[in-house]
Amino acid sequence: MLTQQLLDVFSMRRVLAMMATWMAGLRSEDGQGMVEYGLIIALIAVVVIGAVTALGTQIKTEFCNIVTGLGATTC
Repeated sequence: MLTQQLLDVFSMRRVLAMMATWMAGLRSEDGQGMVEYGLIIALIAVVVIGAVTALGTQIKTEFCNIVTGLGATTC
């Protein structure tokens, strides 16, 4: 369940919507540098999504340990 919540935070839909908004702003700007920044942001988004997907169960385990350490009975 926590893994799904983390994936929802970094869902591809949100990333693409954010990138579309940002790219719309790029259209009004001149210069090659802004396009390069857009590509860098896209690459970072792909890496973050891949990392969360690959490490999802480990992240869930760590959050459960923290919640249990704080005194909760269930995770």
